Parts: sequence; structure tokens; C-alpha cells
Amino acid sequence: MKKILAIETTAKYASVALLLKEEKIGSNDEVVFFKKSNKEMNHLVDLMEIIDFVLKKAEIEISDVDMVAPSIGPGSFTGIRIGVSTARALSQACGIGCIPVRTLKAMAELDRNREVDFMHYACTIINARRNQTYAALWLFDESGNISETFKQGQYMIDDLLDEISRINEESKYPVYFYGDGIDAYFDKIEKAMKNKTFDYEIAPLNQRYQSALEVAREAYQQIEMGKKPVDYDELLPDYMRKTEAEMKLEEGKIKINS
Repeated sequence: MKKILAIETTAKYASVALLLKEEKIGSNDEVVFFKKSNKEMNHLVDLMEIIDFVLKKAEIEISDVDMVAPSIGPGSFTGIRIGVSTARALSQACGIGCIPVRTLKAMAELDRNREVDFMHYACTIINARRNQTYAALWLFDESGNISETFKQGQYMIDDLLDEISRINEESKYPVYFYGDGIDAYFDKIEKAMKNKTFDYEIAPLNQRYQSALEVAREAYQQIEMGKKPVDYDELLPDYMRKTEAEMKLEEGKIKINS
């Protein structure tokens, strides 16, 4: 039985999932213990309490966990730091390997809730403010296999929507949108997509946002594909852009007294 402790702190609500996956050949059996904070941006206060909750529900100790898998970003800079730092501490203290999970890739797992068996795209989109997004476009085939259509990165919302339309000009596959970028740019998405010759759909609120459940399943997929865990000191955040303080320092808006 593989035991993966997943941590998601890139969104407004912190969450933790403990995935217990049967490793027998041909078995799809899994058990998931899941808990989400009920307060926005309360990661620092809630995270260890939530971790303790899922471990107690599963009746195991942290030392019984095989791997810890944090969502490393992009997303809330503060949230990313809290999640990655917590995972590093658990890894170092308990000798647990780490599986870093990129947030936009984990979010693509939300699309599997639809259980569709036809070619389609999933756009995972996080609000980066000022008409900017962190986003990626994923192509799902009839068997549920996934490939990255364009690179996970930082895009202006208009450029992102134009690129989706360009890529889909011939294939006309349906496009499904996920993430809090929908909340920020709903009107822009609707305006850009409504006159296209392909279908699109915006995920409902209960299927829209990233959680530790998707992180756990993406981590397991990586393990299945042969990815080896890393040591705690190799576990690094992926902010996908410089922090506001770093940008201000480069622009000369912040001075450091020597």
C-alpha cells in the first residue's frame, strides 16, 4: 500500500489529502482521507492541524507515510512558501521522500471528474492579477491520456485566449476551463469563446479549484511513470515569476542600506 501525503496551499483554502493506493497489479483500489481549511488564507494556522487530522483518521503516524507531495506553485507566494516549507520539514524530520507537484498540472486532474471519453482540451488558469494569468492547456484523448499543448507559464489573459483559439482552429475540440482565473476574467473568457466554432464550458464552483486530492493523484501518476522522490533540500517552490519585492528592488524602488 503506497501512502502519499499531499499538501495544497497555493489557493485560498489550504487542504491536505492522504492517498492510500493499492500497489497490486491491475488494482485501482484507493482510499483517500481529505480535509480542507474553512478559513481563507489561514494556511499557517491550519496546515499542521489538518495534517494531524487526516493522519488520525487513517490511524497512521507521519513516519508511516511513504512520500510527501506539496503543490509547489504557481499561486499565492505566501501559500507556496508555507506548503513547501512544511513538506521540507516533515521530510527532513521523518526521512520521507518528496514528490514536487506543479499546481497547473495537478489542476488538470479536475477534468477527470467529467469522465468523458472524447478528445478535448482543459485550460487550467490561475489569476496572477493585472490581466495576467498562470496557465496551461492540456489535451485529453479518448482514453484519458494527457499531454501539454502549450507550456505552463505566465500569460496575459487576452494572449492566452487568442492562443487557445489559434490552436483549436482546425481540431474544434471542446475546451473546459478550471481555476480561479475564471473568477477574475469570466467576462473576458465568455466574450472570447462565445463566437467560436468549438464548444467551451466553465467548471462549476464545486469542480473549479485546486485541492490536495488532485495533488495526491498527480503525485501518484508521477511515481507510476518512474519519477524518483527528491530529498528535502531539493524541494523548491515554483513561483513562475519574481516576487513583488524582487521586482521593486530591480526597478530601484527599494533600497538596501549596506
